[in-house]
Amino acid sequence: MEGQHLLTYILLIILVCLLANVLMIKRKPAQGRQTSPSLVLTSMRSGGGVASGRKARALESKNIVVDTLNLVHWLKRRSPLKRVETCDILAAIGTTAPILHQKYSGRIIYVTKDRETRAAKSDAERLRALFQTTAHHYNVYIYVVERLPVEKKVERRDGKDKSHAALGRDDFYLIMLAWKYNCPALSQDRFRDLADMKTDLAPFHVYSFSPVKPYPERDFVNPSAAEFRRMQRPAAVDYSKVFVHL
Repeated sequence: MEGQHLLTYILLIILVCLLANVLMIKRKPAQGRQTSPSLVLTSMRSGGGVASGRKARALESKNIVVDTLNLVHWLKRRSPLKRVETCDILAAIGTTAPILHQKYSGRIIYVTKDRETRAAKSDAERLRALFQTTAHHYNVYIYVVERLPVEKKVERRDGKDKSHAALGRDDFYLIMLAWKYNCPALSQDRFRDLADMKTDLAPFHVYSFSPVKPYPERDFVNPSAAEFRRMQRPAAVDYSKVFVHL
């Protein structure tokens, strides 16, 4: 009974977010539709680049990893958000998961990071329950990366400011999953700061929500670990070719 109430609650949240999207689009006419860029499936070069055999297998993969925060901003491109909330993330998953299941028969993986607000942190357990219910309902995998309670500040050796690399733990984990499953990343980001992430990014936790497990699991990731040295940037697929009517 409690599970039914939780499912009803999360569907209500998604419905409200979707309704808000429709109202915003009606209120604000589109100012010239952007030309849909062609599907970008490129081997991202890092040192010697991605081996041609590996690239070919990646492009044939039945799995896809989604840059979820990037996706939310793309979906809201006609009425940009000042801040992405958890309900926006859940709505984006609810909107796109059925479409992705039609195109990819393997794992549909969404990667995001925790909302670093006081309200979100105080309500962390309830939000994790919502992510778990969403994973079950849409048959997707959701990974939420979180800062460690006391995050060690990482100093760059050259003294330059690389704030995006230092904060891009969700991007790093997305790249890691794309490398693990040898599949494309659904994103407009090209992850050119991967080398900086390996040196500038502090260790972090990851909560994984699976459609076949009742509870989330937590993992620890250290981006500077030797196991990630060979990891390269993934092929990237543009949203406009996958979500043609959104």
